[in-house]
Amino acid sequence: MPQHYSRIFGLDFTSAPSRRKPIVCAEAIRTDGQLNVLRFLPLTSWAAFELWLGTPGEWLAGVDFPLSQPRCWLAAMGWGETWPEMIAMLAGLTKAEFVACLDDYRAQQPVGARSIGA
Repeated sequence: MPQHYSRIFGLDFTSAPSRRKPIVCAEAIRTDGQLNVLRFLPLTSWAAFELWLGTPGEWLAGVDFPLSQPRCWLAAMGWGETWPEMIAMLAGLTKAEFVACLDDYRAQQPVGARSIGA
């Protein structure tokens, strides 16, 4: 029989956590079939996120991880438009080679647009 959790969290990862762009964690409870958001928790560091992972009790979390690279970057690199195409390209690179790809791309961009996906 499936477990029915009454305490539910939702997390949105958009970048590495910071005070300016924290991981946003919505805490909600399910009562009478309705989900009611209690509060939003700004997790401003990886340490804060790791601490949150130790939240006591039974709960369930839905997480929005960025599982790819920005489309504009993939197109510029010629790595294809699908997950399998991107993974095939990445699988052939070492970490150092991947970092070099990022650095080469950034070096070709105008000032103010050097962040991948900007």
